[in-house]
Amino acid sequence: MFGRREGNVPPQPFHTPYKDPRFNGLYNLLFCDNPSLFTKVAAPTAPSHDVIRIVLYDPPDRARLEQVGNDSEVESRYRMLAFYRLRSMNLPVPPKRLLGIIVECQRPLGLDVLAGYVDGRVRYINQAEKMFICEPSAPPAVANVARALTSVSQTAVDQFPFSNLPRQARCSPPVNDRFRITFLASDGPYIAEASYAALIKDRLVGPVVAFASLLLKASVEIALKEGRSASTVLKEIEQLRSPPHG
Repeated sequence: MFGRREGNVPPQPFHTPYKDPRFNGLYNLLFCDNPSLFTKVAAPTAPSHDVIRIVLYDPPDRARLEQVGNDSEVESRYRMLAFYRLRSMNLPVPPKRLLGIIVECQRPLGLDVLAGYVDGRVRYINQAEKMFICEPSAPPAVANVARALTSVSQTAVDQFPFSNLPRQARCSPPVNDRFRITFLASDGPYIAEASYAALIKDRLVGPVVAFASLLLKASVEIALKEGRSASTVLKEIEQLRSPPHG
């Protein structure tokens, strides 16, 4: 059920569970394991622009990457990218510092995926390619559940067993009745995958599944209330421009 991927970072993965290629791009961005995808997600005038320059800059600057990774004011995904680059340089990183949780499962029409990050951001893509995004922070109805999810997830990661599994690229999304929870941590992903029935009964992962279900319910309710369509969100994202090199 549990796994830990050790060693150097693997080749940058890109999976295509959705028909719309834009959703595939957004799906892969959730995991923070493909830095090349982030070259188009910050406008040159956005506050995150300078952070992305640091994270993606070649040659990488160890001190600045460590500063980004350890800064709780920086967006969680960019902190993950900083730690990703440090690991790719075979440099030490803090162990088991949770930055995000991603829950995936197959539904009759396709993949459902819910991502919550410790900075309060929430992203949900459902089987019908509908989307909900809380950016930069969630409404109170969502934020309270997201904080609880983060807390129980950190507890789970703290107790996760280490293993000698060889490091490998992120696998394609789960199929059939499999549920997968990916804990995005500073020292790499921790993964729990099994049937829903097995996960909900697990001592470590059961509370995570329960709060993820509550977060999903709260997110859907807010999305319906706001009435924001996926096309509107995608249009906003497509208006972003790549940061200049250098």
